[in-house]
Amino acid sequence: MPHLKRNPRKYKHVADSGLCKHLPVEPSLHYIILWLRVLKLKWLPGIIIMVVVLKKYRIIISVKEVRGHCAINYKPGDSFVVEWFYVIPESSTKICLHALSAMTSLLMPFLKGVSAVDLGIGVVDDVGYIQCPDPGEPYTTGGTVIFELKREEIPA
Repeated sequence: MPHLKRNPRKYKHVADSGLCKHLPVEPSLHYIILWLRVLKLKWLPGIIIMVVVLKKYRIIISVKEVRGHCAINYKPGDSFVVEWFYVIPESSTKICLHALSAMTSLLMPFLKGVSAVDLGIGVVDDVGYIQCPDPGEPYTTGGTVIFELKREEIPA
């Protein structure tokens, strides 16, 4: 950015103002100016700039109920964790791809902060329920599983 080389102190007061404590990474002059441009704001002395920061969430997906016989042998209490946009590998619970594929269309907005109530999967903001697509007896030899999704914020 050529204008930074011409006047590197122009935005220094932004970094020193304390507004940068809400940024998701350590502030640098380049990063602050990038945020100002993304938000289509200009820094003017005396004007407070509000920066919206996306929160990071962890979702604990646990088996709430099993109806019939689950092919993966899920039992109530089995769980795995999804953080940001990936499954945490430490979980010893097997992950059923059928159930995971049924969850993904709702799991991603839930991970991004959309309320379970708004998604239609729960009655409180941070807890939702999703069902495995296998209908179970008498339609298949398998069974269906109800999953509870509990969202918690990951501290920065």
